[in-house]
Amino acid sequence: MTRPEPWRNSEQQEPIFEVSGPDGASLRCQICGAVDEVFQNEAPSMAGYGEDTYARCTRCGSVETTDPVFGWRAKPAPWPPPRTTEADADTRRAVISEGAGTRRPAKAPCGTCPYRRDVPSGVWDASEYAKLPAYDQPTALQPAGLFLCHQADGRVCAGWAGCHDTDNLLALRLAALHGMPPEEVTATRAYVSPVPLFGSGFEAAEHGMAGIDDPDAKARRAISRLHPKVSARRLPGVVHDLPVPPAPADGDCLTWAPATAERLRQRGYPAQVVDVAGWADEQAGVVAFIHRTVLLAEPGSDSTDWHIVDVTARQFDPTLPARWLTIWHDYLTALADATGVPRVTIWPLQSP
Repeated sequence: MTRPEPWRNSEQQEPIFEVSGPDGASLRCQICGAVDEVFQNEAPSMAGYGEDTYARCTRCGSVETTDPVFGWRAKPAPWPPPRTTEADADTRRAVISEGAGTRRPAKAPCGTCPYRRDVPSGVWDASEYAKLPAYDQPTALQPAGLFLCHQADGRVCAGWAGCHDTDNLLALRLAALHGMPPEEVTATRAYVSPVPLFGSGFEAAEHGMAGIDDPDAKARRAISRLHPKVSARRLPGVVHDLPVPPAPADGDCLTWAPATAERLRQRGYPAQVVDVAGWADEQAGVVAFIHRTVLLAEPGSDSTDWHIVDVTARQFDPTLPARWLTIWHDYLTALADATGVPRVTIWPLQSP
């Protein structure tokens, strides 16, 4: 197999892609040798005239761009790729996590979308409405992040895509670079809402904020239906961002559990501090340990719906998750296995 030659200094600005194949219909990346593995896109320029073009090798990540202001530019990627450390991998996952796997909008905006004209005012928190006008700004001044559906289903918000001019959305121009599949980007750019939307993010935000201090009955019903669904879907992400002790030791749970519960309550979750006991001999009343953790349980809910968030369980077993989110009954069983006791229960022996 013929390997591509080592790439010259990137300052020479030599073309990355060359015409290839017997009929000249293919594109070959001169960095890694990939043929027809190029994502290409063009859009009206942020300069206000002309076109911006973008071509990226999906194998090595080398990029060519053109725009009316700076002209043609090349950004070759290192090849062969440097060995990736775990820290590098974590950084890359953080950068592409927003775009990777993100899908096109649903057929219609969800029933509580803040861009819909028929959604009552005051359904969402003020911080959510405050995000909308930013996408009305000139492209270069807009947020770089995609606006995703509040249902947390991995889709671009249909109201956002239907309200704004998708050719001028900075986040959508960058989406492919952050890992959003090209066909999903194309479908998002072509999206048209089947229901009436506000004409701008500012209009949507102005409507949403109008009744935020005193939501009407329709808005309150929407809030009561929406909150548990959104909270449950966002919980893994919320837990992922919780601070944790670097090396939890005996006694850390006494301070970390209350602090974790408070952080979760601030995010709207029904968090409370509970103690669990590991029994060395339950019949004889011999306790091996008592551990403090965080229980998420709606008042009156069944224990099958309870969840545990434990950020200090590694004091028992370093292989346990640093941010342990699991259902109540699985937690009791797994903690017993990790600590070698016959049984773990709530402490004292009563329903929390």
